[in-house]
Amino acid sequence: MLTVLNEQPYVEMTLAWLDRLGIHYINEDFKRFRIPGRQLYRKFEYSVPADFSSATFFLCAGALAGREVELAGLDMNDTQGDKAVIDYLRKMGARIDIGNKGIIVGRGELRGAELDLKRNSGRPSRNGRHRVLRPR
Repeated sequence: MLTVLNEQPYVEMTLAWLDRLGIHYINEDFKRFRIPGRQLYRKFEYSVPADFSSATFFLCAGALAGREVELAGLDMNDTQGDKAVIDYLRKMGARIDIGNKGIIVGRGELRGAELDLKRNSGRPSRNGRHRVLRPR
């Protein structure tokens, strides 16, 4: 039985896949999960979206660099918790355009921000908040 779940967005992503595959499970308020046996997992074809945690480095580079960075394959409708980096970068002043072909990030007037990373990172600070400051 779980007492603290820091990775809920990733558990939700896994449950969404089980739903998509028609696998029955019991979610006891994200504290315990039961998956009955003798279920059939069927093959499928699906284009898996790019990983936001890996893309974060390039998104941040676009916010810091003098030139725009464009990333394709990221799905803003996906349940990945790390997609919150888009909101964080916007809050800090980065220019971000989300279109059909990808996400374009460019440098804006950057400023420091206080960000609550507890919901999506799984590795919170002692109080779940991180302060990000612009260099002087």
